[in-house]
Amino acid sequence: MGANRPSLDALRACPTVWGKSPVIHAVRRISSGVLHCLGTVFHSLGFNKRDPSVLTISDCEGAGEMFAIDPVQTEKFFGQKVGLTVSSQWGLELFVQSEEKVWTDNPSFRAEPSDSSRHLASFKHIEWEFAWASIDDLMDLSEQLTQACFKYVLENHNDDLRMLDMSVSKGIIDRLQILSKATYARITYSDAITLLKEAPAGRFESIPNWGDDLGSIYETYLAEEVFGKPVFVYNYPKQLKSFYMKQNDDGTTVQGCDLLMPGLGELIGSSVRESDYNKLMNAVKERNMVVDGIEWYLDLRRNGSKPSAGAGLGFERLIMCCTGLKNIRCCTAQPVYYKGRLIF
Repeated sequence: MGANRPSLDALRACPTVWGKSPVIHAVRRISSGVLHCLGTVFHSLGFNKRDPSVLTISDCEGAGEMFAIDPVQTEKFFGQKVGLTVSSQWGLELFVQSEEKVWTDNPSFRAEPSDSSRHLASFKHIEWEFAWASIDDLMDLSEQLTQACFKYVLENHNDDLRMLDMSVSKGIIDRLQILSKATYARITYSDAITLLKEAPAGRFESIPNWGDDLGSIYETYLAEEVFGKPVFVYNYPKQLKSFYMKQNDDGTTVQGCDLLMPGLGELIGSSVRESDYNKLMNAVKERNMVVDGIEWYLDLRRNGSKPSAGAGLGFERLIMCCTGLKNIRCCTAQPVYYKGRLIF
């Protein structure tokens, strides 16, 4: 933006003015187009749109980031404690047993106390679940969906992109052209650790060892500096991922997969779901999880169930990729985030 114009962060502090910004207008038009594109692709592939309830008793991610609703009120109304969903995954897993291909654009809510430019407390969560899918099928579909969005924006939002390119996102058009044509890299978690250990001396203060989480600085390095394009990292150590991910034969890794984007880090998290009831129950016991309340989910692996795989994409993070904006709070109409003030 021009030297005499307020920054987007300054404009966001005044909501009645922020929405009038040409940049924000462009971002909102692109957001609308990308959502239309996603729906079109899912429909063409035979996915049914299903929107599970955002009120739930289950924290399916298991990270303790669920927003609780007044327990007195919910127990009086529902007879049990209820919170806002962190993911619609489990609902989609239920639907996929009868429909085989389902997706949603439900909101998800995360009570993660993060003040970073990549996190929101409420965000549009594009999630999908499909039966009989392998980890390769997961990566193929994630690549197909994201590239369809990049191509759509290039073909249908040329004026918006040119305005962004001249003001706040220099090079965004060239970047999208590269992303829309790239063949995404695919490496195992073990390969990722090896590549990080081969980083130039002094590049990082410390290097993660096998079994450590890959933080955003390492994810961004792999996608931006090592490969220069999106990269899938798969077969993570089982202790890093949720209990429901399918276990590999090595006994130490699971079929979880993250899509890492240049300049951003993680865009999509996905996994093949564990279909073996006994293995799933062993994972529950190993983590000392409380079974009460999730029996129905465990029972999905019994009585002729269909194995499935699924993924979750943070829509506003996808808009960051499509617009070149660096702050996720500029990529949603009404940003809700840690320590942010709600005005309505």
